[in-house]
Amino acid sequence: MLIHGGWGRGSALLLNLLSGGTFLVGALVAYFAAKAIDVGFLVPLAAGNKHRSARSSVIHFLAFAAGIAILWVIRWLLEA
Repeated sequence: MLIHGGWGRGSALLLNLLSGGTFLVGALVAYFAAKAIDVGFLVPLAAGNKHRSARSSVIHFLAFAAGIAILWVIRWLLEA
């Protein structure tokens, strides 16, 4: 994405590594913060959204699949 946006390969790789590495900073902050405050409220955000029913899971999956389909159609239209 960055390369297609005009970034050089080296710059894009460096930025990708830096942005991808932010999870480590967040994990360390949460780890050390857990000693002072309750960080249990962060668990659902890190673990994902657990659905209580099969119907809810199917609806969320269909919304995800629709998003992927919309992105594919947009790409197809832009390449035409």
